[in-house]
Amino acid sequence: MTNLRNSRFLLLVLVLVGGLNLTGCFGNSNAAIGKWSLAPQGGDGCPDSMEFTATTVTASAAGITASHNVSYTSSGSNINVSSPDGFTTTLTVSGNSLSVLQPVQCTYARS
Repeated sequence: MTNLRNSRFLLLVLVLVGGLNLTGCFGNSNAAIGKWSLAPQGGDGCPDSMEFTATTVTASAAGITASHNVSYTSSGSNINVSSPDGFTTTLTVSGNSLSVLQPVQCTYARS
């Protein structure tokens, strides 16, 4: 259980403290906007929940919550996330399901 908490905390640190700076081009049509809860069998090392707004992302894992200012870019059906320091990740949204494709594969259901 400690390793799972450590993995979740590490992902949270990479995603949020690492300086997510997603570039804004979606306006109000960004499908990731909203609250998401980790789906059953959603993946090891994933935050328990994530909330995306037009300007921030907040993630909670192992009782720790962190927020960071963000913006977004898209490539086809993917939502690309990148920061000035080189961190990148890719999300996809299909209906009420959000999938983080990298660095750790996680699946969320809209809350």
